[in-house]
Amino acid sequence: MELVRRAAAGDDDAFRALVRRVHPRLRRWALARTGDADAADEAVQETLIRMHRGLAGFSGDSALGSWLYRILANVTVDLHRADTRRPTIREETVGEPAHAGEESDPVRSIHAARMADAVQDFFETLPPRQREIVELVDLEGIPAVDVARRLDLAPGHAA
Repeated sequence: MELVRRAAAGDDDAFRALVRRVHPRLRRWALARTGDADAADEAVQETLIRMHRGLAGFSGDSALGSWLYRILANVTVDLHRADTRRPTIREETVGEPAHAGEESDPVRSIHAARMADAVQDFFETLPPRQREIVELVDLEGIPAVDVARRLDLAPGHAA
């Protein structure tokens, strides 16, 4: 890709254009991996820094998206290790109305809290690789075949 080549050669305009192109996808991935907007922003920022530092060494053997996803995955692991508090699904969803302008129903909030706790508890029991696959397929909506290719898995293992 010409943009990557120019950015790797030090073209600041090309790098800015590349960042504009990849930022939305990185943000979605980071939000799915962290469950927290602030942590996602931090992960994206660090991923972009690492991308900038590593572009000259990017060989193009894999797709740029796969390379960036691997960087982001490593960044989120590093950030998680540095910050022992992991946001939970419950923190993100409980108490929020289901639709904008809808009044909060206490029974619905209790039910949502219980469901969020159950989902979070189950999600936390999954091995890291399975959590990653769930995030990509179920939260990000990436087809299982693409996830398998990105993670170097046999297609049947990412479903």
